[in-house]
Amino acid sequence: MARYLTATEVSENWDNFIKTISLSFTGDRKDKLLEFYDKYANRIATMPASGKDSYHNCFLGGYIEHVFRVYNLGFSIKDTWKKNGANIDFTDEELAMVTLNHDLGKFGSPEHEYYIDQTEGWKKEKGELYKHNGALQFMKTSDRTIFLLQSIGVILTEKEWLGISLHDGLYEEAARSYYISYNDDYRLRTHLPFIVHQADLTATRIEYDLAHPTPETKAAQIKANLKEVETFSAPTEPLSPSKAMMASETSKAKGKYAHLLK
Repeated sequence: MARYLTATEVSENWDNFIKTISLSFTGDRKDKLLEFYDKYANRIATMPASGKDSYHNCFLGGYIEHVFRVYNLGFSIKDTWKKNGANIDFTDEELAMVTLNHDLGKFGSPEHEYYIDQTEGWKKEKGELYKHNGALQFMKTSDRTIFLLQSIGVILTEKEWLGISLHDGLYEEAARSYYISYNDDYRLRTHLPFIVHQADLTATRIEYDLAHPTPETKAAQIKANLKEVETFSAPTEPLSPSKAMMASETSKAKGKYAHLLK
């Protein structure tokens, strides 16, 4: 069974994400980030992190859950490195900037979403629930991330630029010359890309496990999801557009789990 976030979970994740942005940055950078995230709250709060359920967090709200997990893992890994003698040569703000925004390129552009619903039935049956938007100019995710941050006036430090550009590690061929060098003059002089890559890789593997649970954990997950559906009731007060969208998704959940009740 594919993972699914309830409306409550999506809303709470978004609130925690915005709160973390507010606490992690100051001044002009904080203002510009909050302005951008507020303007596109509906889209970003509900974006998936990938297009295939065999990848990671291919579901409503999967993007925010992923970047927040990378953020938490990033600080945990940094502490582990520090306790074991590493020279932490970057600030907490630099680590937060990279982890919270490393996949922002999956936003797409103001005019075009990056992921759109897959319309071909046979592909959906194989788990490709979303597809790349052909109307969008192709760019690698990290390149688009840096372009978007630049376009809203967020100035990156050199270490932040490297952290975002290299967060995929050696899975990205273009990063090879940064990570593998036989000349000390050309080595990376900051640990930030290594730590962010470790956090991102760990997060994606955990998210894969969560989407492919053992029979025992699967049964518990189904029970918890059904309980959430049964206790959901329509709100009595007007909701913001983003939360209204989330509530609508949860109200449809009985259809998603109907086959489990047979």
